[in-house]
Amino acid sequence: MEVIRHRPLLTMKPLHPAHPSHHRLADAQALINTLPTAHLRRLAQLGDVRLFHRHTVLLHEGTPGEDLIIILEGRLRVFSNSGGSRPREVTYGICNAGDVVGEMSLGGDVRSASVQALHPSWCSVVPRAQLLSFIAQEPAFALDLLATVVARARLATQTVRQVLFTDTYGRLCELLTRNTERLPDGRLLVRERMTHALMAQQIGSSREMVSRLLKDLIIGGYISRNERRQYFICAPLPLRW
Repeated sequence: MEVIRHRPLLTMKPLHPAHPSHHRLADAQALINTLPTAHLRRLAQLGDVRLFHRHTVLLHEGTPGEDLIIILEGRLRVFSNSGGSRPREVTYGICNAGDVVGEMSLGGDVRSASVQALHPSWCSVVPRAQLLSFIAQEPAFALDLLATVVARARLATQTVRQVLFTDTYGRLCELLTRNTERLPDGRLLVRERMTHALMAQQIGSSREMVSRLLKDLIIGGYISRNERRQYFICAPLPLRW
């Protein structure tokens, strides 16, 4: 785990300029300015802006929750690991710029899941003491955090229902259609770029089963994929497969 040290915003160490995710010190504020709400922008300014490289585990399941993470740029995966000699993982969700993670353990409990960077990700790490002080000054922000907790609890309930009552194909279809954008030619672009392994982790299946189902859907003309690993829904997906 990359150690999180709390430093003032302007002491953030920049990457080498050749790095594709390089940001100069002045660009830290530019990233913060892209956050969706004024409350979140002000809170992010109180945190320590850090770069987490790909595959870095920011938060570990079962450890005390002391920080709130605000994503400024990049993607994080929220997951659990079964442990043991043959560990299995389940992915609860993918978080993007503007999202927060770590909020569910700030009440004093240990973290219920781990968080890993899927890509080089810039984040503002806000200590619990800073967060509580901010909420005391801006109590409306507590409602924003509560809304986030409620939304994730609903998503967790939905995930459990799908695993118990829906077959693998149905769960894959729901995942593909969950976040789409309609293109001018009528196709639906699946916004999230996901590997077969990541899809399998999110729907509680094997990578081999996901690969087989996607291959069949591509052959049938229901979906397509380009060289950038983006998936497109070209026709209504069959109810059953």
